[in-house]
Amino acid sequence: MVLLIYDGYQAKKFPANHLKLIDYKLAKLSDINLLALLCWQVELGITDQRRFYRQLISLGFSDLPERSRFCRLSVRAGTILKLIRNGLIKTVIPKPRYTIIDSFPMPVCHPIRNHRAKRFKPIANIGFNATKKQWYYGFKGSFEVTDQGIAVAYTITPASVHDINMVQTLVDQYVCPYILADVGYLGKSLKYMLADDGIGFWTPLRRSMLHGRVNDQLLKRDRRYIETVFSQWGDRFNLERNRAHSLEGFQTRIEQCLLVDRWIPLRKSTSTKRTSIVQKNLVPISLKSKNYAKDMAALYIPSTQIRLYYGLVIVKSMVTSIVL
Repeated sequence: MVLLIYDGYQAKKFPANHLKLIDYKLAKLSDINLLALLCWQVELGITDQRRFYRQLISLGFSDLPERSRFCRLSVRAGTILKLIRNGLIKTVIPKPRYTIIDSFPMPVCHPIRNHRAKRFKPIANIGFNATKKQWYYGFKGSFEVTDQGIAVAYTITPASVHDINMVQTLVDQYVCPYILADVGYLGKSLKYMLADDGIGFWTPLRRSMLHGRVNDQLLKRDRRYIETVFSQWGDRFNLERNRAHSLEGFQTRIEQCLLVDRWIPLRKSTSTKRTSIVQKNLVPISLKSKNYAKDMAALYIPSTQIRLYYGLVIVKSMVTSIVL
């Protein structure tokens, strides 16, 4: 006798006498709990999904799916995270005075392996990092950030794509009447094209060009704020080093970080302190009770679930209005 067991992607055949060895009635994990765990993962600074799963199991989370299924569910949750983040952007944040556009490299290997790397081979390629003056293999992330430091639009491209080609894509995702950018986005055609759409696009001029009456020093100072945001992402999330092995997982990791960065933060006065306390408790894994992990998660997960519920309600109302 042969039974079919559905494993998410395809039906698999198992002999009936093997069912005693296979836990086909896998534990169920609700969407809200999964999203809260993914946000908690970002706060703990764990970038590897397998390591995070082993950490949860060792800390006493016994009602989780098996590891491969948990990883697949985590990757698929990126779509929900993106919907929540976009819903909050459209309904919660005030209209910014201006937005800032810039990009940073996202290598997937060390520079010495640029010509031998196989991860994302059909899509990723070699580009030049002007800051570090070196070539790298991977992607380039272009982001549009408000004056409050909230990422409202982004796109991931191969490393060799020029920054100026991604401006229209970012503007299509989020429109702001004033946009600041660095000298890498300097171009008459782009400026005139955005001006036709009613968007003022400012970039600093080169030394050989005639300067107008605009206070360039003040605008340069405002534009450099996005570099501070990128530095915070690197220190807190290590966003430049994405360890995903699939494009869907790559984007899910970005959505995790962007959602936790501004929408589900602990209070600024206690976020760093509380996260460091949790990380110190994670190092010596000496369990005194079976629910030790749930007691630790009580510091973070309940408030996260409330915010996620709020985001899901916004997304549901937006979808309903579109259907109607």
